[in-house]
Amino acid sequence: MTTYSKLTATNLETKKGLGLIKNAIIDQHFVERSRYNRLISVCYEYPGKIGVGLAESTAIKIQGDYCQVIGEGQVIVMKNMLRKKSGDKGQIGFSDISMSAYIRGDSFTLSL
Repeated sequence: MTTYSKLTATNLETKKGLGLIKNAIIDQHFVERSRYNRLISVCYEYPGKIGVGLAESTAIKIQGDYCQVIGEGQVIVMKNMLRKKSGDKGQIGFSDISMSAYIRGDSFTLSL
């Protein structure tokens, strides 16, 4: 299990999904495996996308742009990263990222 202990552009492990959600990138086992740095790195590389981290035993029900959390865990949503820059050793810099944590029954939008 990789913990992604640094914020770098090389933290990416993305695969093409089903294409059902156009403006979001979803990561699984998110809280349990501490994948925060990985999702931040993905948001950095794909600035027009929202990062969604699903905990185990957790899902989102999507209707249009609205999502509702179902299941036992949390959903972490990251968006609106601004002022991106990169360092000479692969580090990434940014500001003003929005991060929210939602629990069962909470709702949020997939709009930036």
